[in-house]
Amino acid sequence: MEQLSNPKIEVIQNADTAINILRNVAQWMQDTGLSHDEAWNPDNMNLEYLGQYAKPDEFFVATVEGKPAAAAIIQSEQIAQDWASVDGETFPPAIYVHWLAVEREFAGQRLPKVLLDYAYGVAKEKQLPVIRLDTDASKSKLREIYESQGYEIVKIIQEDNRQTVLFEKKVI
Repeated sequence: MEQLSNPKIEVIQNADTAINILRNVAQWMQDTGLSHDEAWNPDNMNLEYLGQYAKPDEFFVATVEGKPAAAAIIQSEQIAQDWASVDGETFPPAIYVHWLAVEREFAGQRLPKVLLDYAYGVAKEKQLPVIRLDTDASKSKLREIYESQGYEIVKIIQEDNRQTVLFEKKVI
């Protein structure tokens, strides 16, 4: 898709559309060898699997000129990642962002920033002090995106078959 100079971008809640985007991106990641992670298995991109980690009203979609373009789970409960190594048993109030994905035809249009800015607004509205997210430590492009948006590395943890970077951004 060609980039529009000032496209109309909106963020909406829609679990079905978000899951469809996640499935498309997971399939692309599998097809290109970018992921062998069970969390990004295309067969797991459904409400039954993702529902273990998020409620239907926690799925968000960024649309460009009305067309679904990117998705993420944005929630105020930590379910999908283990932050105990950072927080012990007491989790601070926060917004957590998971499964952020962009449809390939919209790559390079700064849509991760749109969803992260939206999450920041949710955190501010709920008066929560931080936003947290994570990614596979080997995904340097994702790490660069998050760092360029002001997220700082809190810790790198070892999970089953990979290292995971935990990021946090303070909400002002």
